[in-house]
Amino acid sequence: MQSGARSDTAGLLLSAVYAEAQDSELLQQMWEGDIRAFESIYARYANRLTSCAAPYLRSRDLAKDVAQETFMRLLNNPPDTLPEDGLAPWLFSVAKHLAIDRARHLQYEIPTVTEKNGISLDPREADDPAELVAANCTAEQVLREVAQLPEELRKVIRLRFEQNLSFQEIATQENLPLGTVLWRGHRALELLRGKLKEVRG
Repeated sequence: MQSGARSDTAGLLLSAVYAEAQDSELLQQMWEGDIRAFESIYARYANRLTSCAAPYLRSRDLAKDVAQETFMRLLNNPPDTLPEDGLAPWLFSVAKHLAIDRARHLQYEIPTVTEKNGISLDPREADDPAELVAANCTAEQVLREVAQLPEELRKVIRLRFEQNLSFQEIATQENLPLGTVLWRGHRALELLRGKLKEVRG
């Protein structure tokens, strides 16, 4: 068997292992920094979460946004423990509440952009570089730390916050799975928060 064929077979077997893993196993691996585990969770639940959110918003695109935000919640603040039926109850509960909140904002036409210390912010974005600047860090400090990020993480941050692309648009442009882009965005902001906390002392 040629090396390329062996590599393809190994990749398929690895994908099957992740696909058959329990949610609790994938969550533990995600905590340990395994991007494939998060991608597997994303593949398992993305469409179902979109379908869960859609009736509240009457828009498939808005429902997809809610699904992405749900996964960002999972990355930033995952549940400490899981019931026997896995991640589904937690994910669907978060998606439902986010969808209801988004629908309420749309109903009352609450602006999606506010200002904080003169910097325009989207309240749905947690810990973006603008918020890091507002938290007693200078723009120069943020840019310097962004430049120190690994290339794959730096590119996602720049596309997201300099070119204002959505995570879905970045995934399409870079020909990457959306789960990978979400993970890289999360990891980049996690590293930035840690570095800038050190700078602030």
